[in-house]
Amino acid sequence: FGAAGLKPESASSWELGADARLELFGREDGLELGALHRHSQIDNLIGFFGFSYANIDAADIDYSAARLTLRPLGWLSARLVYANTNARDAGDGQPLARRPRHGWSAELNLERAPFAAQLAWREVGARIDTVYDDGGAWAGLGRVDAYDLLRASASWTLTPSLLVYIAADNALDQSYEPVNGFQGAPRSVLVGVRVRP
Repeated sequence: FGAAGLKPESASSWELGADARLELFGREDGLELGALHRHSQIDNLIGFFGFSYANIDAADIDYSAARLTLRPLGWLSARLVYANTNARDAGDGQPLARRPRHGWSAELNLERAPFAAQLAWREVGARIDTVYDDGGAWAGLGRVDAYDLLRASASWTLTPSLLVYIAADNALDQSYEPVNGFQGAPRSVLVGVRVRP
């Protein structure tokens, strides 16, 4: 339903971050560290109210992330990232819906011409969401469990202009709901040829 008096959200943010590359494994960039913190204040936050959208309040969001990358060999790297999101209604201090507090990701990358491969894992943490029972009836607000996804891909460069690849998303075929009540995509495998002019 439309909301004739709806005002646009406005926000102000600041962020502070740092990166460092350190010598390890006999390489100048063998170890890379990164950190970031961002604070945002949102006014006229838009949310679902009754059967329509409305400006429900203001919000404060603090986001912090830490990153660690290892490069033991010139053709091999591994990365681990942790993110923490503290998103709250500025009025009553309650957590905002659909914003997981914790998130993790990890990647293993191999690139040794003509072959390249990547294995990537991501965890989306538990969060507050509008929940529905098994019959599809609305059950109010509740906690939604975390879920994990794995992606795997590989490619082979046959000539400077021809590359073949395969990629699998949700490789373990996990059942998950990015938004409660809406099933996430099952395993998908894509095989292709890329031609470069």
